Amino acid sequence: MKRLIIFILSLLALVSCDNTIRFLDIPIKGSRNMMVRKLEEKGFVYDYESDLMKGTFNGELSDISIFTSNGEVNKIRVCSKAYNDKEIKAAYNKLLKQFKSNPKYIALKDYNPIPEGVSVFFNMKVIPTDYKTVFYRRKEFNHSYSINPDKAEGVVWFKIVELYGDYFIQIYYENLKKHTINSDL
Repeated sequence: MKRLIIFILSLLALVSCDNTIRFLDIPIKGSRNMMVRKLEEKGFVYDYESDLMKGTFNGELSDISIFTSNGEVNKIRVCSKAYNDKEIKAAYNKLLKQFKSNPKYIALKDYNPIPEGVSVFFNMKVIPTDYKTVFYRRKEFNHSYSINPDKAEGVVWFKIVELYGDYFIQIYYENLKKHTINSDL
């Protein structure tokens, strides 16, 4: 009887320890319709014309794209509002600081903010520089400061994208356990 109780408690602990990466505390898994409903509960509005969810994320109006693989949600993309050359640097540095100070995430390298005096426009057009930052979700039970990316369950990465002179930050929340590997490649 004692073994049965221990077994049931262990099973419950495993079930309740869901380490699926989350976006706005919504696990990135399940059907697309379920994700749309959950985002609508958070105040986002579905735009049928663009096939995007629209709403406020991190204090700013944003567009949300939902990606699926075999009918299961595996990735969320957040696209910020448009920024100019100077504004994008402040927005990127703010986001970088937020992720670096969040204990749920860990980076495999130390990303530095974009320094004052640096032109994002010049760096992206002339050098070219790719402003991309990657953070892995730490498992709740793993308090270590190291992570094996091959065993990671989720990743959040963001980058600066330029389109017709405007700059955007795109943030991707990916459930790595829901990716399908195409054996034809």
